[in-house]
Amino acid sequence: MSYKIAVLGAGSWGTALSVVAAHNNDVTIWNAFDDVLIDIRDNKENSKYLPGVKIENVKVESDIQKAVEGKDIILMVIPSKFFRDVLQQFAPYTKVRSCWEQVVGKSLLSSQRLSSLMLAKQPYSYRKTQIVHGVI
Repeated sequence: MSYKIAVLGAGSWGTALSVVAAHNNDVTIWNAFDDVLIDIRDNKENSKYLPGVKIENVKVESDIQKAVEGKDIILMVIPSKFFRDVLQQFAPYTKVRSCWEQVVGKSLLSSQRLSSLMLAKQPYSYRKTQIVHGVI
């Protein structure tokens, strides 16, 4: 089975997940900064965060609405301090109860002591959410 996947965040972890997911799925990567997306699109590499790794069969998108609409899975791979803002940006464009959001968190939001999962659940408790979380 093949899925339509949006990866939000094109750092080293988001890029690596995009590369792996693109082997059997339709993958689109979004990032807040266009320079990284241009590098991926034009050079098939993220030389800033994952140099030397070829990125194939991954679409790039700078418009978050276009990145998430119609996707089966959304992988959120962004720094915790931007997590809530990005979640609020894309939430209106996803299908309620039909899209899995996979939260890939790296740390707690220190100012409020909230994990990425807690942030995802707060305003959007109806969503199906899973989390992969490491501790730094």
